[in-house]
Amino acid sequence: MAALEPPNDVSNFSAQDNNGNGINYLDSQLHNDCLNGNDTVVDKFLSSRSDKEKRKLLNAINCNGYTPLHIACEQEHAEVVKILMKHGASPVICSKSDPLYQRLTNKSGDIELKRDDKSEERCQSMQQLLDSLHADEVNIHYFMKCVDRSNGRNICYRINSKFFVGSTPLHVAAKIGSLKILKILLPFLNESDINHIDNYKRTALYIACKEGHAQAARKLLEHGADTDITESTFERTPLHFACELGHVQLVELLLRHGANFNKLTNLDYTALHTASENGYAQVVELLLDHGADIKQTDTLGRPALQLACEKGHAQVVELLLKHGAYIELTHDSYNKSCIPHCLLLPVKVVMQR
Repeated sequence: MAALEPPNDVSNFSAQDNNGNGINYLDSQLHNDCLNGNDTVVDKFLSSRSDKEKRKLLNAINCNGYTPLHIACEQEHAEVVKILMKHGASPVICSKSDPLYQRLTNKSGDIELKRDDKSEERCQSMQQLLDSLHADEVNIHYFMKCVDRSNGRNICYRINSKFFVGSTPLHVAAKIGSLKILKILLPFLNESDINHIDNYKRTALYIACKEGHAQAARKLLEHGADTDITESTFERTPLHFACELGHVQLVELLLRHGANFNKLTNLDYTALHTASENGYAQVVELLLDHGADIKQTDTLGRPALQLACEKGHAQVVELLLKHGAYIELTHDSYNKSCIPHCLLLPVKVVMQR
């Protein structure tokens, strides 16, 4: 949640998080120099400070919850990253949640949200907005006018995904797929650090797979990233997301590193369910060749074949049938068969069984 129009008097808008890190709705000079990639300026600035001052500056978070190191990683300023770490920036420091977001989450009575457009329409459902932010699944970018009645100020905020809460610089590098930043950070991290989970139980590997960054995922796996840690919202693994994207290279990579292809989500989806439902025949074939369970059913009693039939993915249905799936045995928990869906598929597919 980034402030677009900070108040003139920022002294009333400074705060500390629960760990005593300083927060200000204006970025510090160090944040700005890191954003702009001013490596010489950053080095000179930090060199002139005492160790105590440096620690405070390096750990300071802005209104997004970012430290200077998070920002330098996000902008791929490799030299700035090296300088910050030379001066003591921690590669495992976690980003924080800003005070305004916390007040919104606590449904503070003195905060009112309005759409920041000509109509000045009030946000219809603050709870829906917060749910989306918590889930971090909906790509929302609302410009909102935040009316803070506690001090009579009107401040405009961009409210978007809470991606960075609890994440390390490694998560940031994974999200943008930056190999040059990963190469700087990884030598300083042990296996536990590499598998650090953010507030949604997502690892850097999960983020890299979610964004489709195969080379970044490869680099993380080479350094011991765990393939089977599940995120907290839908209990998906990196493999589930690679299958959802239909990213063959990522799927091959994860399988080669021992990813559990039969691990279940909160809906009892295996990777095969995900690939079949989305119609990615090449991914389905890869999973079947590795021994994916063709009979596993989801919470509604549906095997992968039924999902493929319901979505009309003829090529996937054909593959599943060739590997031993049976249409006549496919019924979900409501005793509904996939046969009606199969009748809409090409005759050559249906005639196989």
